[in-house]
Formats: sequence, C-alpha cells, structure tokens
Amino acid sequence: SAAATVVAVCTGSAFFIIVIAATTCYLYKRRNSDQFGHKTLLIKRNIPVDQSLSFKKSSAVKSPGSATVLKKSPSPTGNKSPPGKLHFKLKYNYQKRALCVTIIKCSDLPPKDPNFGSSDPYIKLQLLPEKQHKVKTRVLRKTQNPVYDEDFTFYGINPNHLQTTILHFVVLSFDRYSRDDVIGEVFCQLNLLEFDSLEKQILITKDISPRSHKMRLQGRGEILVSLCYQPAANRLTVVVLKARNLPKMDLTGLCDPYVKIYLVHNNQKIIKKRTHVKKRTTS
Repeated sequence: SAAATVVAVCTGSAFFIIVIAATTCYLYKRRNSDQFGHKTLLIKRNIPVDQSLSFKKSSAVKSPGSATVLKKSPSPTGNKSPPGKLHFKLKYNYQKRALCVTIIKCSDLPPKDPNFGSSDPYIKLQLLPEKQHKVKTRVLRKTQNPVYDEDFTFYGINPNHLQTTILHFVVLSFDRYSRDDVIGEVFCQLNLLEFDSLEKQILITKDISPRSHKMRLQGRGEILVSLCYQPAANRLTVVVLKARNLPKMDLTGLCDPYVKIYLVHNNQKIIKKRTHVKKRTTS
C-alpha cells in the first residue's frame, strides 16, 4: 500500500506540473499577440486618411547632378514604323497665281487617347519659309483613319515662288484639357513636282514622320554654337555665337530672330534656355 501511495503522489504531481506549464505557455502567447496587434493599430493610426501607400517606382526624371524632380514630358513614339500616312492633292492655277491643296485623309494613325484607344486628329498646314499662310482642318472624333476632303487655296503664289515653297503639314490629336498631342509631320517640296499647264491635280501619299525626326530643310540658314563640358564641375556651357542666312519673315525682308535651347535627357526635355531677340536682321 505504501508503494501505491507513492505512485499516486508522483502521478498527481506530474499532472499538476503539466497543467501549470500549459497555462503559462498559453498566457505568454496571448500576451505577445496582444502586443503585436497594439503595435499594428498604432502604425495604422499614424498614416493620414488621404495618403495611399505606393510600392511602385516613381516615373519622374531627375536632372543629372541635381536633386530637383522634374515632371515627365511626353516621349516620342518608340516604334520605328511611320505613324500613319497622309493623302493629299495639289493643283496650281497659272492664270490666278493660286495653289490649291486638297487634304483628303490620313490612314493608320496611332491612338493618342488611352481610354478609347483612338485619336481626335486634325491637320495644320503652312507654307514655308514665309509662314504667312496658315490653315487647319476640322477635328474628327475618335478615329485613326480620318477623311477630311477639305480644299485650301493660297493666292499670290508666283510660278518662281514654287521653287522655294515647302508645304508643312502637322498632324495633331485634339485634347480638351491639355496641350494637343503632335502625331507627326510631313514636308513636301514643290520644286520636286511638275505642275501641268492644264491644271491637272497631282495625287500624293507621304509617310508621316515623327516630330523628333524632323527632315532637314535646305535654305533655313545656319547657326554657330560652341560647347564646353567640365567634368570636375559637372557643367555644360553652350555659347550661341551667331546665325546667318535666316529666312525672311516679314514684309521688309528681315526678321527678329532668337534661339531656344533644350537639354534632353532620356528623350525628355528637362531644361530650357533662350537668347535675347535681335531686331531686323537675318544674320
């Protein structure tokens, strides 16, 4: 009976120790859980209501060597294919000294509105180098293949002026809330065409070129600049020295030129400078 008593006491003691250990472990885990939940509530309470957390990298561009964050500007199209085609007709009237341009349509324009996957295109036209004649078509909504069929007649164009006149088409997409998006442009040199004395129309189809890859034009003048880069000071110095043989922009045969300079980094304009205006000179 003594042995049985000892066994019962040992068994009861072991059971009591196990119960105390389990209770202590449960209370310790519950305390840690309450502390973690309290910290989480404190963290959430410190975040403003109107502030959302974003784990994406910012798309803003920083100027090299500067901590100023600049707004990202629209980048030119990245594909190598031309952004569509422009179809138009030309006719010259020798008796009236008039040039008639019929803008027929555009085809395969890229979408500029991501919400609708389309564009609201229209076309601006001017005659270079004088830039005295400027016209534009109406805006056609939500289309990548707009059909205009609009006629524009420019009077006072002498036959000898056809050798130096260039048609400059700019295709844009209308934007009600910001600056209109430039889709591309087309240059047409009239000295490369032969107009019929019977006033027959010439049908022309040209690829629309991106604005960033503007065609080099002859007879627009020359500019002389000096560049100096100092790596130790992280400084780039541009000196605009002079320009010459600029086109005549007013009735007196002169112009009031000035120069704009853009610093482009990763296809984005980050700095803009300009010179002062020089009055009544083409050089």
